[in-house]
Amino acid sequence: MYPGDAAEGDFAAERKRRLNESVFVVSPFRDVVHGLGKVVGGSLTGKRCGTVHTTQGKEADIVILVLGTGAGQVGSRNRATRRHNLLKVAVTRARRRLIVIGDLAAWSRHRSFEDLARYELIHKWTPQR
Repeated sequence: MYPGDAAEGDFAAERKRRLNESVFVVSPFRDVVHGLGKVVGGSLTGKRCGTVHTTQGKEADIVILVLGTGAGQVGSRNRATRRHNLLKVAVTRARRRLIVIGDLAAWSRHRSFEDLARYELIHKWTPQR
């Protein structure tokens, strides 16, 4: 064991603790949550990653809302926005920041998301293809 190893382990443990105190990663879809669990599972506990509905009554400094539908999955988006006011629940869980990851063009056609799409402080990013 090298002297720096203990410090790196302490840093990693502290980072994980802070993430688990301040971040929720949520999605309206269980399949997306399952995939997210595989990606963030080493950093976030299962209680910090779930469907939007599992966070009701809880808050976090940062909420990352992963919408996760393909271009042709209009029915899934319709169901997600019809069942519950999805965006309102996500927004009210976030104390400081809401990060929304999804297809802006596809989701902005749906209730509540059209308002978000028009919000002037939104930062839009499109990956290079």
